[in-house]
Amino acid sequence: MATLGGTDLGSVWKETPSKDGNIDVFTMPLTDSTGALIFDYNGALRTITINGTLVATTTATLITNYAALEAKISGDQSATIKYAGFLISSASVKVNSISGSYAIEESGLLAVDYTIVMTEGTDG
Repeated sequence: MATLGGTDLGSVWKETPSKDGNIDVFTMPLTDSTGALIFDYNGALRTITINGTLVATTTATLITNYAALEAKISGDQSATIKYAGFLISSASVKVNSISGSYAIEESGLLAVDYTIVMTEGTDG
């Protein structure tokens, strides 16, 4: 079970962590690529994207559960929250974006497919 700040994320069907070295590259005039200067002084950055589905039997429950996810973006993310998933077992994150789409499943259950993008780090 994946959680974000203590909130159950329902059925997570895809977790995509991406780590960027933030490498700066400076090419040298009149030289081939072997002459490029590569600097690694910006540190690394991990972005975690998850896709999942929230399912409920009533519209009210579904709206409440989705609102709990959206509440992770408050406009004042002064502190990181914990994400616990599959490839990333524990990370301190701030949420960049949440998007969702509503559907009625063949079974009659109500569902919201969602995407959440988070950045790992520490409070600054």
